[in-house]
Amino acid sequence: MININKHTLNQAFVVTRILLYSAVVLFFIIPPLSYFESRSFCIFYNTLHIKCPGCGTTRAFANVFHGNLLSAWEYNRLIVFWFPLFAVLSLNDIYFILKRLLAKSGFLRSTKDNLSLVERFLAWFSGKFFK
Repeated sequence: MININKHTLNQAFVVTRILLYSAVVLFFIIPPLSYFESRSFCIFYNTLHIKCPGCGTTRAFANVFHGNLLSAWEYNRLIVFWFPLFAVLSLNDIYFILKRLLAKSGFLRSTKDNLSLVERFLAWFSGKFFK
């Protein structure tokens, strides 16, 4: 029987989530827009040749990541709902991942004095290297 402790499994899950978010962003940023605009990724449209409410969402996301908001709107008007939802959920998850990692590293230890984030970082950084 394989013995995997909860801590190792949690670390693997955190790394997997960070890699997944990075892969999604890179998938839309690295290829040129012509890659997305020249084909349809919709299984429903490719098999039945009927556009579904999600048709154009991939092209819309690619255009948002490239800064072409008007083109994104033309591909799928639901992008005003889907992209903010994606951004809020992923940034919220990344925030909690980073908060947990910084708390474990000692960077976010609660102190009695009211330090700013920069002062707290400098105190943590100097404590790591000048012990």
